[in-house]
Amino acid sequence: DRDEKIRITFCNAPHIIQSFCLGHTEFVNRILVLSNYPTLLMSSSGDGTLRLWEYESGKEASCFNLGSYNEPESAGNKKHLALSAVAYCENGNYVAALCDCLPLVHLLQLDAECRTLVYKQKIFLEHRGWDIAFDKLSRLWILQEDKDTPVMLYRIMDGTWQNANKESRVNEMVDLVRDNWDMFQESVGTENCCSNLYKVTFDNMSTYLQKKEERTTQKQSKRKGHQPHDSKGAKMNKLE
Repeated sequence: DRDEKIRITFCNAPHIIQSFCLGHTEFVNRILVLSNYPTLLMSSSGDGTLRLWEYESGKEASCFNLGSYNEPESAGNKKHLALSAVAYCENGNYVAALCDCLPLVHLLQLDAECRTLVYKQKIFLEHRGWDIAFDKLSRLWILQEDKDTPVMLYRIMDGTWQNANKESRVNEMVDLVRDNWDMFQESVGTENCCSNLYKVTFDNMSTYLQKKEERTTQKQSKRKGHQPHDSKGAKMNKLE
């Protein structure tokens, strides 16, 4: 929801509100019910956080701020915090989060017992990422904005996520995307998908004071240009 809240309702009676999940300070752009933990919901937001909810009651179980794991030069830019995609792998409880304005993928793992997220590593991309997904083999696929290497594959090896682009399946996927590149061409170089979701704030007070000062200046200028003649001088002229 653009108003920073998640509303829980019933499919057969959407007008009945079960609960609200409140805590995000910017728009909510992704929600995901965990397949192997159906009482937990994960959400991402423009505030740069991933949150876990016991959504039936609206209770927040965990909040993880990914903004602190971004690059230092982007930390001060709020629009660099948004996540454009979130994927979950129930085999290992892995979570992947794709940054909207940065060529970066965050990798975390769910600690189901403590109901919290543990940060594992980050994957830097050479181009902007478009989407991410886990397959049945717990491999992470990344679609990025580059016709030469539109698809990348990562898999967990020795406890870390490592590049697996040499696997034969990757070449098949790369050829498939290249053959259908016309479908993606319109998205190349476009504005990031989350930037227009941030609310625009207006400093009405400073605008008001500026206009007030302009009106005061205009009135003062008019008065100077239309000053009446000296009354004593006018009377002398009449007597003459």
